[in-house]
Amino acid sequence: SIANLETPIIEAPGNPHPTKSIVFYSEPETMSALESSGIDVVSLANNHFLDYMVEGLVETQNYLDSSQIKYFGAGMNEEEAMRPVFVNQFGLNIGFIGSSDRDGRDNNEQPYLDAGYNKPGFYLNSEENLVRQIENMDSVSDLIVLNVHSGAEYSTFPRFFDGEDEDYNPFYTEPTRENIAFRQFAIDEGVDLVINHHPHVLQGLEIYNNKLIAHSLGNFLFDQ
Repeated sequence: SIANLETPIIEAPGNPHPTKSIVFYSEPETMSALESSGIDVVSLANNHFLDYMVEGLVETQNYLDSSQIKYFGAGMNEEEAMRPVFVNQFGLNIGFIGSSDRDGRDNNEQPYLDAGYNKPGFYLNSEENLVRQIENMDSVSDLIVLNVHSGAEYSTFPRFFDGEDEDYNPFYTEPTRENIAFRQFAIDEGVDLVINHHPHVLQGLEIYNNKLIAHSLGNFLFDQ
């Protein structure tokens, strides 16, 4: 069982991200819910894992380590963020990788949540980065599962589009053509299952080249 863990788990939250208007955290008691739910692996590649800065990330990782729950998709630098984790189940070696493009912006319109050299963050979602990520995986992986945190959140009004496109859909309740193209690209590059989250609503399932793409699973548990 895998999940997108979109919150730091921290005992004494005292240092929220200075430029984010919405920050999340969960208390350490949350770990008992993850353990008893049978969660084996979580993705940290999302736009809230740094809500309480590096201290929150490190404390979260420590709690997950103590509960023997594996994690991927974010870390103290780009190399750690791109690193896969593996679970051997029923004789299959399953590799999990994660990325996100919901990186936020500061006043200078520069991304600040993506990992870099000696910079904490999530692994930034792009075709070039995905190819690097897959090449970095162990060649004995029987299945590759990609968790992606991307897309537009639940909007009930049309988005602006300047141009003509017969395939254009103005509603955020369906993934954009660019989102679909990236997820299909992932399958073409060798990924066996693509799981997307962030929009908070269901956005449909697609079978592409006999592989499953979940364009958005919506929420499982959310304080809303």
